[in-house]
Amino acid sequence: MDDTGGTAGGSAGVTAGGESAAGPGLAAALLPRIPEMAAETVARLTADIPAYRLLPDSVLGGDLVANTEAVLKLFFTTVAEGRAPTEAELAAPVAWGAERARDGVPLEAVLRV
Repeated sequence: MDDTGGTAGGSAGVTAGGESAAGPGLAAALLPRIPEMAAETVARLTADIPAYRLLPDSVLGGDLVANTEAVLKLFFTTVAEGRAPTEAELAAPVAWGAERARDGVPLEAVLRV
């Protein structure tokens, strides 16, 4: 690999640190699809994790979708910006996990998300 960030061994799209050079661009391109991805994620949660099926529709269609959108936005934004999330940015997802615990969702189920 050369010092200009080129790749070695024909691994197109991989940076010197082993990261995909397309990652930030792909993450930014996915930002507009977050509502669709959040809805699909919640549908999958309810299909795959029995504890989530026990939540009321108001949580599944409201808080859980909104929280999932926010987490996806945080993830794709930090990847696009090439940085880790801050503690302040992680405070809300941690609080949402605590909400799920209060809703009776087992920790194992929350951690699968």
